[in-house]
Amino acid sequence: MRALFRFITAIILTTLLVPTTIYAQNPFFPNKEGIILTYANYDKKGKTTDYVRYTISKVNGTDAQNFEVTYDTEALDKKKEVLFKMPVEIQIKNGAVYFDPSSSAGKLMEGVTITGEGTVVPATLEEGMTLEDSNVTVKMGSLTVASSKITETKVVAKEDITTPAGTFECYKVQSKVSGKAMGFKSENTLCVWYARNIGTIRTETYDKKNKLISSGELILMEGN
Repeated sequence: MRALFRFITAIILTTLLVPTTIYAQNPFFPNKEGIILTYANYDKKGKTTDYVRYTISKVNGTDAQNFEVTYDTEALDKKKEVLFKMPVEIQIKNGAVYFDPSSSAGKLMEGVTITGEGTVVPATLEEGMTLEDSNVTVKMGSLTVASSKITETKVVAKEDITTPAGTFECYKVQSKVSGKAMGFKSENTLCVWYARNIGTIRTETYDKKNKLISSGELILMEGN
């Protein structure tokens, strides 16, 4: 149950952090079959807690402005053994990228519904830019298992970020995150670094006192 809860939390973050870009030519998201992105998650002391892996399994479409990307989201334990797996779909229509959280309903397990709207990250980012709010809710039957909302999202910097996967030119996006899971409420600050044609490179979560409570980063990129 604890592993399932962690995976549900990962789904919420995935839903909120999937970037939607206005132009599909250079999206903040991979669009090539076979690309595999592996992320390590850390606790406040920098100790690895688990991993998440995204695999682009299929790209269908007639042109650069209209296609669909299917990728698998996998939750891995410390030994990188697969705990849970769920397919996710992204649609690009006339150059705009759409992610519908409800398309994942029931793919995690029977009776699960996922609703909400993912973060919209425009193709052109500038420091000081304000982005749209986003939210997601996960239910098992009529019971709300977890929910989260991202507000006050803005681009705070453009900088190079180095991880075990390499060095990337990124845009740092900062948000306020309010959530509730299994009866516990939280209010945190979330920082995400986005790179073109990849998406998320690094994440950092801070509490109300601005103390780091968790982080994650891209540690391996294959198939590019």
